[in-house]
Amino acid sequence: MKAYKKALFIYNPLSGNRDIATELDKIIEHFIKNKIILTVIRLEEEIYDILSELLKNLDYDFIIGVGGDGTIDSIARRIVKNNITKPYAVIGSGTCNNFASNISMPSGVYKAIEEIAKYKTAMVDIGCLQTGQIFLSSLAIGVFAETSFETNSDLKEWLGPFAYHLQGLTQLPNIKTNKFIIKSDKKTVELQAYMILVLNGTNVGNIGGLFGNNVDIKDGLFEMIIVKEANPVDLANLLVKVAKGEDFTNSNIIEIIKSSEFEIDCEDRSLAVSIDGEKGPSLPLKLSVKPNYINVIVGNTYNE
Repeated sequence: MKAYKKALFIYNPLSGNRDIATELDKIIEHFIKNKIILTVIRLEEEIYDILSELLKNLDYDFIIGVGGDGTIDSIARRIVKNNITKPYAVIGSGTCNNFASNISMPSGVYKAIEEIAKYKTAMVDIGCLQTGQIFLSSLAIGVFAETSFETNSDLKEWLGPFAYHLQGLTQLPNIKTNKFIIKSDKKTVELQAYMILVLNGTNVGNIGGLFGNNVDIKDGLFEMIIVKEANPVDLANLLVKVAKGEDFTNSNIIEIIKSSEFEIDCEDRSLAVSIDGEKGPSLPLKLSVKPNYINVIVGNTYNE
């Protein structure tokens, strides 16, 4: 008889279309059929305060985080901070599920449960800021970054996170660039740009597999996407590509820099910063890749 595994099921009841809470009984049943017994933790303000203690003291074989990128990142921060090595599984149920996509975890709760039950694990990279904060998928800076934590859920779901960083293009006449100073492990650049997006992995919004087959979430590198100063027509064309889910990285107003670390500063240090869709620290920033740093349960199609 196959032994049952025990998992902490930590879910955000407000993520996405909020169907996790309404289907919780059916979800528990599905896990039991896959020989997994859940301890269910509903995330709310008071629970965030004691989540580290729960992770350290409860009895379980692995952790399951359920929500959007912000929720998944918040749980991961506590896993890393407390040096927890037990596997971390994720079910993307928010409007932004980049990390789940980066580790080949399918969309849809029940498909994800079937993949989690296979218990295939891998060590993957994370991004680490000098402030001690981490991010799993993306960090954004610029005139549109603030929309990642203020945009309404319907717009997020329709356009995806990179596009809603750019939703300000509807006010093109009022948009201005800022002078950024960017230091990588190979060079320093100064340029006028609208925004900067640093990726750990190949997925952003509704677009996957950017940069080809040589980039993934365990390659020890960030991919920085810079949206450079341009005329309104080129900017509008870029937004159309993003909204259609097309590869936008070959646009003449996009610059790509790969590096294991970055220092980023700007003349306007009041610019918004978001990490995995949530409000981040102030400029200037210093960030680096921590390779093979967190143990996660990946989808069956994930390539080692």
